[in-house]
Amino acid sequence: MPRVPTFAYEARDSAGSRVAGTVDAASELAALADIQGRGLAPVRVTERAAPRARGVSARAARISARSSSAGS
Repeated sequence: MPRVPTFAYEARDSAGSRVAGTVDAASELAALADIQGRGLAPVRVTERAAPRARGVSARAARISARSSSAGS
């Protein structure tokens, strides 16, 4: 199942106050639309890095993925 990216944002509300948060969206454009849909004016939107699996190295995860697809 593909992961939906998380975007961190800074925006201004209708009173001009700074608001910060995160939103899950398929793209930066979708994130902007979501933020604007909340009545906020986006100032900065950046994609957060995907969290790494805990206790499993990237190499071990690749090996595991290969071995499970080899039996298919």
